[in-house]
Amino acid sequence: HHILKFTEEDNFEIFNLLLTYIKTEINSGHFDGCKNLEEIIIPQSVTFIGPNSFNNCEYLTKVTLPSSITTISDNAFNKCGRLKEIKIPSSVKVIGNSAFFECYCLKELIFEAHSSLEKIGDNAFNKTGLKKLNIPSSVKIIGEYAFCNCGKINEIIFETPSSLEIIDQRAFFGCRSLSILNIPSSVKSIGKSAFQRCSSIVECIIPSSIEIICEYTFCQCYNLSKISIPSSVKSIGDYAFEDCSSLTQILIPSSVTSIGNGAFGYCSSLTQILIPSSVTSIES
Repeated sequence: HHILKFTEEDNFEIFNLLLTYIKTEINSGHFDGCKNLEEIIIPQSVTFIGPNSFNNCEYLTKVTLPSSITTISDNAFNKCGRLKEIKIPSSVKVIGNSAFFECYCLKELIFEAHSSLEKIGDNAFNKTGLKKLNIPSSVKIIGEYAFCNCGKINEIIFETPSSLEIIDQRAFFGCRSLSILNIPSSVKSIGKSAFQRCSSIVECIIPSSIEIICEYTFCQCYNLSKISIPSSVKSIGDYAFEDCSSLTQILIPSSVTSIGNGAFGYCSSLTQILIPSSVTSIES
């Protein structure tokens, strides 16, 4: 059989031993490298999927998660290269680091209504084939490299009212099909290179909760023609807008005191830049 179906009625002798302890959690590495596994149906009793549980199950195409799940641990479905879609139950609070890393065929990520999800871990969906993102309003943290190199993502919707506070470094690095970016007003921190090489972004409004635009944040956003920097910003980091070759004008608010190295380097279309008297440091 190529389908693992964990149910209370399951009579397959091969699963009898497993079922004695697959009650509430699937332990670390349980089915790591089961290369012929094509479908998994996990029972309602399970609340925890441990690290590396289904790591490198390269023929896995379908996973059914129960409404009892609260945690999808690190590397749980890492390198399941044929997995096409995943529905995350509303009970899930954490998606671990690299949980769906290099799931190249993963095109659809569905979050059930009234999601409890609070954290999307580092590299969680790095190098996937996702086309559209709907981030639940409950999410507080999007980790490092979480959606890095997802070159097919063309739309990100942050459900309102958003609880998102942290977009970590390189979270959306290389999302080259993304054209419109509306960062929620709840966001307090955007890490370095968070939107670097998002080469199709045309317009972005930075929320008034941001005080620092980190290094490389919008570097190589070649089509970015309009950017709004709020009066909350105190510092613009190194190379923050480097190679934004479509920017024609930028207004720096009077709250800014420092501008880093190459912050606007190679902005070849820039015809006007207004630097306020508050700026005390402009690096080379």
